[in-house]
Amino acid sequence: MDAKTPTTEALTAGQVMSRVLVTIPPEESPLMAWEPMRRAEVHHLPVLDGRGRLIGMITTVDVLKAVAGRAPGAEQEGEVRTALFRIEPVAFSPRDPA
Repeated sequence: MDAKTPTTEALTAGQVMSRVLVTIPPEESPLMAWEPMRRAEVHHLPVLDGRGRLIGMITTVDVLKAVAGRAPGAEQEGEVRTALFRIEPVAFSPRDPA
């Protein structure tokens, strides 16, 4: 590591976070969550309610479990339900430590 490369402790969230926010509504199917993840090259999608409020996160692991039938209460053609996504999302500022 050279002198110009910051250590993990010195990084801020803004240096490692995505610049373009891709989201999904809770009524979308888990399979449909996969395509925006793939296109944006991300492994997590914020789940927003109809008012644009963050209500959870869905991950590629959540999607794969749903497609494989392992997520409780989720079918491949069902909704991204509460059982699928993280209920207590954590929000932070770009200036916060990564």
